[in-house]
Amino acid sequence: MSNENQIVYKVLTSSGSGAGWQEQGRTADMNAARRKAESLHSSKKFRSVKVDKEFMDGANDRMVSATIFSRDMKASTGVSIYLLLALAACGGLVSFVVTLFLTGGNF
Repeated sequence: MSNENQIVYKVLTSSGSGAGWQEQGRTADMNAARRKAESLHSSKKFRSVKVDKEFMDGANDRMVSATIFSRDMKASTGVSIYLLLALAACGGLVSFVVTLFLTGGNF
């Protein structure tokens, strides 16, 4: 295979802090690049991971790049569903007590 048609797969990571994408490796093997990206994603050290496929288009004399794999970490709010349910229940109870107080117990 000539250099003009050689395909390179780049594994890129982002910390999400505005630093952009950092290359973590490159290979000619798509499956190896994907495995490495999945491993980096599983490590939870990076906010985003992707694999870009790059090759030279000799007919148009240009470099072509396409993302073939991408994973992002889910944003965590730090608030669990149980806390939200407890707050909703407390809000309902407070509303009931305030209503009871304002009406003097007369419905």
